[in-house]
Amino acid sequence: MHNQQSLATQMVRGALAGAAATVPMTVTMYGLRYLLLPRHTAPLGPDRIMRWFEARVGLDKRLNRAQHWTLTLASHIAYGAVGGMAFVPFAARHAHYTIHRGVTFGVVVWAVGYLGWMPALHIIPRPPHRSPYRRAILVSAHLVWGATLALLLAYLQQGPIREQQQTNDQPTPDYRHSDGYSDNRYLPDRRHWHTAALAAWPRR
Repeated sequence: MHNQQSLATQMVRGALAGAAATVPMTVTMYGLRYLLLPRHTAPLGPDRIMRWFEARVGLDKRLNRAQHWTLTLASHIAYGAVGGMAFVPFAARHAHYTIHRGVTFGVVVWAVGYLGWMPALHIIPRPPHRSPYRRAILVSAHLVWGATLALLLAYLQQGPIREQQQTNDQPTPDYRHSDGYSDNRYLPDRRHWHTAALAAWPRR
């Protein structure tokens, strides 16, 4: 039961981190397109996916521009949340979430989408028919997403750092010599209290 609760907690954290990481990813994606392809007007991945979906369900003629972009951003964030949940078992065999594992997973997510199911559903053209600039933009955005995802999950996993408190049945040891003076060499170094507290904090 404890392992199931721990896994459920990690999955929730993964969903939250994945959704939050979609924000800098989206900024990177459209910012790089503005810098590298200022005259480019073709829709990028999230926009293409939503246009394809709207055409399939008959919403393409019924939604205005604001409604379309609201659904696009919402679906993109939801997709990021699902990706964040998938990252948890991907990195489960490791003790910590690291940036290089995050960016590796970001490349995996890009490859599964842009080399896999999106061309298979004819949402985007096959790789040989795509612009290398668009590919670089999308890969860079997924690298940002993966790195941000790993950083957020590492922060959430660490949790608050608390200093261990001594109970009444564990009195403070007396480091005084027989002549009455204290030897501070045996006292804890208060300058490094946060390191000691982190070492004492139980691993989750």
